[in-house]
Amino acid sequence: MFVEVARTGVVVQDAYVFDEFDVRLLENWSDAELSDALVASGLGFIREGQAFIDARELERVCPSEDPDWRKGFEVMWRYAREHGWTGDDGRSILAHVKRVS
Repeated sequence: MFVEVARTGVVVQDAYVFDEFDVRLLENWSDAELSDALVASGLGFIREGQAFIDARELERVCPSEDPDWRKGFEVMWRYAREHGWTGDDGRSILAHVKRVS
């Protein structure tokens, strides 16, 4: 799963792929511009070059009513928590930023 960020918007892609998670920036933007886009979408923010994506917002925009999605997401979320890949708020998942512009 990844969060795609472009001038046209912020979209979650490959929602059923749970063994990878990142933010893919399709523009030549600064961290501040990327953070502004994530905040405006409600999905997250940038801190010290890392993206933090709100798990509850992922549930809102992904097919969370599907039991298969729910199971995969819960495994991914648990794995992130076990490895310390979460935000201080306890509800966001750390995601590396890939600049693909």
